[in-house]
Amino acid sequence: MDLKKLKEESTKAQETKHKSVKDLKKVEDKKQPMEEKKLEFAERVKTYNIEYQGDSKLYKANVKSKVMDSDARISFERVLSNLSAGINFTNMPMEIKNRHYSLARIVCQLVDPPEWLLQAASEDMSFCYQLGGLLVDHENHFFYNSDSEDQTLQNSTRFRISE
Repeated sequence: MDLKKLKEESTKAQETKHKSVKDLKKVEDKKQPMEEKKLEFAERVKTYNIEYQGDSKLYKANVKSKVMDSDARISFERVLSNLSAGINFTNMPMEIKNRHYSLARIVCQLVDPPEWLLQAASEDMSFCYQLGGLLVDHENHFFYNSDSEDQTLQNSTRFRISE
């Protein structure tokens, strides 16, 4: 499995113009005003310091996590498909699904990760899951207000849907 190649293909696919969600379906906006609250969301791009002890070397890097936009999510799905190699994803054991989700997230959410990081994530399950979980946490903090000290505002979302 060549994660570097998947990363390159993912980046190339993101650079090609896809129709945005807005272009695919234009829906009349029926907004109901939300109460204005002081919500603190994480930044879309966040830098992490990563260290990994290889067989004979300590690897270090500052890597940027960028919460996926719609094009990156399409690439994420393509990477999942490539990792599955034609096997029905729903029939795979949970451990393999989790590994593939983590690897696809690492490939699509990290901006220009070093090759050693991709290699380590593909071999070391613990590192793969830990890094994948960190990226999921970043995304959750971006979409949900989880940094607020005000308990009434914690876990507030960016949206409201009602009839």
